[in-house]
Amino acid sequence: MTMDQVQTKKVEKKVFFYGFLIFLSIFANALLTSNKSEFFNALFTVPSNPLGDNQIKIMVSAFDSIYYASFLIGIPIGIISDSLKKRKIIIIIGSMGCAVLFVCMTISPTFIVVVLIRFIQGAFHVGVWQTTMVLILDESSNSNRAKHMGIFTMFLGMAMGFGTLSSGYIAEIHVFMPYYLAGGLYIVIIILTAIFVQDPEQNQTRIPISDSLILLKREPALIIPCIFNFVDRLHMGFLVTIVPLYLTQVFPLKEGLRGMILGLNALPQLLIAYPVGKKCDSDWGLYKPLITGSLCYGLILCVTGFLGHLNIGIFIFLLILGGCSMGFTTPPANALVGVMVDSKNNGMATALFNLFGNLGIVLGPLIGGLLAIISYNLSFLVAGIIEIVTLVANFYLIRKWEISLKLG
Repeated sequence: MTMDQVQTKKVEKKVFFYGFLIFLSIFANALLTSNKSEFFNALFTVPSNPLGDNQIKIMVSAFDSIYYASFLIGIPIGIISDSLKKRKIIIIIGSMGCAVLFVCMTISPTFIVVVLIRFIQGAFHVGVWQTTMVLILDESSNSNRAKHMGIFTMFLGMAMGFGTLSSGYIAEIHVFMPYYLAGGLYIVIIILTAIFVQDPEQNQTRIPISDSLILLKREPALIIPCIFNFVDRLHMGFLVTIVPLYLTQVFPLKEGLRGMILGLNALPQLLIAYPVGKKCDSDWGLYKPLITGSLCYGLILCVTGFLGHLNIGIFIFLLILGGCSMGFTTPPANALVGVMVDSKNNGMATALFNLFGNLGIVLGPLIGGLLAIISYNLSFLVAGIIEIVTLVANFYLIRKWEISLKLG
């Protein structure tokens, strides 16, 4: 084995370990997906005044949206990460905050308090997984970036899939058990990070804050992966909010089955993200799978509401097809971030990428929750139209800037 091969194996082991940290972080938060209705009823319902269905919809949408709004804190975290070149300490501090705040949610006296705690916990969470993603980009180059992002997506899909699959069954043990377990998983992240994570030796040039703030102006093509991430995350937030409600009110299912069915949307990414990433590096480029996957996903969402209510099997099948489409879009979209900027700007570029994603994930629960009050069919249709419209906008930008960096 040559020295280059040894180094490649060493780097890949690091990326898999960082992927495992992301798995733990995302899995912890995915544990909360299936029993939000029961959670709010346990905290705030009194026998003489039970919460109504529309009241639950609004509370769940607000709870999810404020959580995703907290991800906007990713911008100052990215600036700090590039300015100080300190990744490890950000992950540890973020994990400590999450471990404490998950438990605090279970003793919140009012809805306002639990939403405030959710916002702060979300800010700590984004510090953990965003900074870990930056570590993966730090270890990447043009020859392996999409493959590494495939590994990232694989662990992300595993976390969302297994987290949502198990969330309902864990919640059946006790309504607060997902929150306690989530806090415990962040303690594991603290221990692993303290022992095994080192700040990267390369890319130690500290970036002035002023340079970070004008990155998008200097690299306008960065807007392309940002838009792809915006719509991907919008639909993530949409599905995490709407699917459990849909399976509660259209197909009245127990928490365990709700979580299992929602998890089936994320699991296809686990199966195809890594091979898709490898093919993007070697043959396909980045744009072909992005455009194909986005178009398919938009069309699937448009018909999910109209066809899904006919039969639970049809609804599950459409969720799985949507997950397969996401497996084709996420690795190349993430890889585009590293292509568009110099590696010394990885922290801020990732923060901008996630900023657009976070705007999407804030809007997803709001759009889904408000439209669901009118009709679930309408909420799925609008989500699909958003996917297709943003794809057209991105295709225009790709052609406008005539980008040809082996992107397909």
